Amino acid sequence: LAAQFARAPRPTVYIVSGEDAADRAARSLAAYVGAAHVARFPERADYPWKDTQPDDAVVAARCAALGRLARGEACIVVEEVPFEEVPARLIGMGYANADAADAPGLFRVHGDTVDVYPAQATAPVRIEFFGDEIDRIRRMVASTGQTIGDDESVEIFPVRELALTDDAVRRISAAL
Repeated sequence: LAAQFARAPRPTVYIVSGEDAADRAARSLAAYVGAAHVARFPERADYPWKDTQPDDAVVAARCAALGRLARGEACIVVEEVPFEEVPARLIGMGYANADAADAPGLFRVHGDTVDVYPAQATAPVRIEFFGDEIDRIRRMVASTGQTIGDDESVEIFPVRELALTDDAVRRISAAL
C-alpha cells in the first residue's frame, strides 16, 4: 500500500482489524510515506445508548481524517474494524452472506476466514485472520474455492449505490 501511495498519491482508506493493528499500520505507513500523509480514524468508545461522554481527542482525530478525505487530500486514513464486525460491514455495503463466494457481491465467513467476491473484481479472495489481524489474503477460483496465489491487499467496494439492509428498509418504511 505504501509503495502504491508513493507512486501515485491519492486519498486512501486502509482498514485493519483491531486498534493495535491500526496503530502499528499507521506507524509503518508513516515511516515509509511520512507522518504528514497518514491519519488515524480511531474507534469511538461512546455511543448514543451509553452513558459516557465523547472523548474530544478521538472525535477530533476522526473529524480531521474525514476532512482530509473530503478535501481530496493525498493521504492514507487507517481505520480499525474488529473481525466480528466484518460481516455486518459487508452487508452494509450490499454484500450477501452465502454458502460460497462464487459470484460478485457474495461473501462467506468460516472460522477465522472471510471469503468475499468484491463487486469490481474478476475473482474472489480469501482473507485469513489471526485474531483481529489480517494474516493473509489469497486469490481464489470462484467455481472450486481453491486458492491460487497471495495478494498484498484487496479493494472491496460497495455492491450497490444503496444497501437495502433490514434497518434501512425499516427506516424507509417509517418515513413513508
